[in-house]
Amino acid sequence: MTGITQPTAISHRQTTSRVPLGRVPFPGTHRGQAFLPTKWAARLSLNLDQPAGVTSSGSRRPAHRQVRRQCHRRRLIVRAAPSSRSLDQPDCHTGAQMRSRYVGRSLLVTTLVASLLPTVAVSGPAVAKAPADPPPRPCADMTVPEENHASIRLRVDVPAVNAQAAVDEHGKIAISGILHKHATMVDVSDGPVASTDFVLGPPPAGVAAWAASWTTTMRPPHLGANTLCARAKRDPKRSARIQRSFTVVDLIPPSNVPGLSVSNITATGAKVTWGAATDNYGLAGYAVSVDGGTAHRTTVGTRSYTITGLAPSTHHTVSVVAVDLAGNVSKTRSTVDFTTAAAPPPPPPPGDLIFDPQEGVAGAAWHPDPADVTYRTSLDGQPLEEFTPDRYCQDASGNPANPCTPQDTISYLIHPLEEGTPYTFQVDALRADGTVARSLSGSFTTTVSQDTVPPAVVQQIASESSQCAGSGGAFYISPSMRGRIPLPAGSTPRFDGCYTVANNSCMDKVLPPSGDKKLDCTDDVTKLVTAVAPAGHGPVISSLDGVVTYGSPAAARGRFAPAPLVETVTWCVESTACTVILEAAQETGASAAAAGAAAASFSWLVVIGEGILLGLAFFALYEILFPTPVNIAGLIEYPIHVTDNFDTFSDSGGDNGK
Repeated sequence: MTGITQPTAISHRQTTSRVPLGRVPFPGTHRGQAFLPTKWAARLSLNLDQPAGVTSSGSRRPAHRQVRRQCHRRRLIVRAAPSSRSLDQPDCHTGAQMRSRYVGRSLLVTTLVASLLPTVAVSGPAVAKAPADPPPRPCADMTVPEENHASIRLRVDVPAVNAQAAVDEHGKIAISGILHKHATMVDVSDGPVASTDFVLGPPPAGVAAWAASWTTTMRPPHLGANTLCARAKRDPKRSARIQRSFTVVDLIPPSNVPGLSVSNITATGAKVTWGAATDNYGLAGYAVSVDGGTAHRTTVGTRSYTITGLAPSTHHTVSVVAVDLAGNVSKTRSTVDFTTAAAPPPPPPPGDLIFDPQEGVAGAAWHPDPADVTYRTSLDGQPLEEFTPDRYCQDASGNPANPCTPQDTISYLIHPLEEGTPYTFQVDALRADGTVARSLSGSFTTTVSQDTVPPAVVQQIASESSQCAGSGGAFYISPSMRGRIPLPAGSTPRFDGCYTVANNSCMDKVLPPSGDKKLDCTDDVTKLVTAVAPAGHGPVISSLDGVVTYGSPAAARGRFAPAPLVETVTWCVESTACTVILEAAQETGASAAAAGAAAASFSWLVVIGEGILLGLAFFALYEILFPTPVNIAGLIEYPIHVTDNFDTFSDSGGDNGK
């Protein structure tokens, strides 16, 4: 806890070992420690080679200041050196020496850091500067719909108040009006989108000659309810603003799906693929139907679907349509027909050799013969092992049997194996002279592990979330959570699972996210996010269980209850339209992985004791908690309180993400 470390340059071994996200660990770091940006590590290695009091350029510097600079550059803690120690051996302490070995202590530090991050600015090269908040929107402070000036006379004619504006074939809407011909249009904005290109012309019929017409086009950030802000000026002291609420609609369906084909036809299924469809505003994905049944959604980047569960020698028709962000579908369904293959002949009788294939392993069993002295096994022609019958012999109860009789069973484990892979296994029974008395052989295929969340569910969540965001929905509830989450008063469904709210001013202000920040406001969505957060709130910790028991730390340690957790994240398409997803915890990791194929971005909403944190990535928190890679699938929020006794978490399985 009080050792003295001599500053040294970072070695090649240290700088090349596990460097996540372009960062380099400090010398001597271990579990729970932070990392240094690579560019700073390079500087560190240059400067730490110099003796105390000598700079990299060779100039002298006071020794005690140089000591502190060495410690500071290594992000170490400087303690007063005993008088018996020389100044060129500073008493710098690494985080490894200053922290407990227990994961629980790391959790405590992480919780405090997560709580303080929104309000405390940390300086130094190892901490990235928090991005500045985006500038306020031009009409955000307006309390009336119009602030005009007699010398400007700004007017917005299209769209009219609370009218509908349909996007054209390019996904844009037309906005027009008039102003005094000696005034200048500044811009027209709609949320994060703005236009400064205007076409000026003569006044419309019935308007005096003092006026000029103006027209512009812009792509609205999302469909549904929008608010534009038009600004004009005549000089720095004379300006005008108009705020206008309207609804954006998309009445143009996407194109038909091209290139639909079927392949990999088996007795029970097939695979269909197709080309990319186009849309004027944006696609949410595709809908696939087999024989007119329930449609299965895929994301915009997933243009294939595997059909299973069919009967042999049967005829089927598959249809595919594109679905855009407004919910419009292709005018004409693309279809393809196919017939499944005939049923394969039944396998031969298993004989005396029986297989039990699993994920990555298989069991082989056979009955011994009195003439069998040893057995020699091989897999796909490669020798495995030679052993006597009593080594793997079991009786009818599964207990070891010695001597091994014909009524017993040889139970042999074949491992390790690849999942979903066919193998051929052979066992030769040898006599005392080494000759083969009999041979047994057979084939098997290992099973494939099942996804925690079915791919069809992931595709549905990703596709419908994109549609919800693009159509102006405030939040989306995954199918597994529908009916379990209380809806805010005044919520209006846009489609099943997608809702708008009476007030989403807070989320509208911070989305799309521009960096990690704390939400210092509330609205219907933030209240909902807080309401569904686990008791006690807390940082995010990985778990594949998706369930947890809340209560005392001792009760929570290693015990799980069948209560689903809700994870809240944000989902943005086209970099402008966003919605909040409320889904089961185990669905979150799969949704994050699907964001790329859905042409969407993904960020986290985490409820802590003092509010809600919005983060573009939460990997920094993971690296503090678990220096070894942690599976992102199935994230949960775990209740952590700074007053807890964190020693109770010391053996909670941090290395395995439990």
